[in-house]
Amino acid sequence: MSSNIPRARQLLETGKTAKTARDIVLYIDRALKHMVRRPPTRKARIKARRITKAVVLAVKAQAKREPGAHLRDIGADHDIDGGRVSEILNGEWDHLLL
Repeated sequence: MSSNIPRARQLLETGKTAKTARDIVLYIDRALKHMVRRPPTRKARIKARRITKAVVLAVKAQAKREPGAHLRDIGADHDIDGGRVSEILNGEWDHLLL
């Protein structure tokens, strides 16, 4: 069966109104069958730099120094993607600072 997320969502919404735990489990099982992925046909090697404590500190420092800088530009300065810069600035990598 191929993936059909809208159908899975519909089943889960309907399952919320089920009266018994058994019926809820049935709806969840049916929904899970619609949430599948095909294996990738190819996988590229990792090119991005690993996020470390030093990278997090450097990105935050640069963003503070240059408040108007684009995330893509900050990322390029540290060999990481702009999306990772966004994650760092939103605190998603703060666990590395502990």
